[in-house]
Amino acid sequence: MQRNKNLSLRQPEKCSQARASGFNKVVVDQFFENLLELYSEYKFPPASIWNTDETGIPTLMNPLAEKGRKQVGQAVSAERGLNVTILSFNNAAGSQISPVFVFQRVKFHDRMLRNGISGALGPPVG
Repeated sequence: MQRNKNLSLRQPEKCSQARASGFNKVVVDQFFENLLELYSEYKFPPASIWNTDETGIPTLMNPLAEKGRKQVGQAVSAERGLNVTILSFNNAAGSQISPVFVFQRVKFHDRMLRNGISGALGPPVG
């Protein structure tokens, strides 16, 4: 590491064996051939082509400290924290709809979205 300053130790991201083996040139080429065939047949306008993505936001954060501090104190509790899942939706025309928040094993209350993104959605109440 001292001789190779451009290298750093990294923690690899986990990837399932099924996902790794399913992502290869043959599968990807077949996907795009099928996609092109569908686009040619149905002539979807950009506003009808949607994509979604999800991400998990942890409810417990790691502590921050100034660089150079050797010791950082933190009071901890027994809880391990949960992730709040956020879904976002965008179309090929550049439009988007409000994000959707998914709270694990929690009875939803409108106050959970207070001070959140304008127009954000939660599960239906009732």
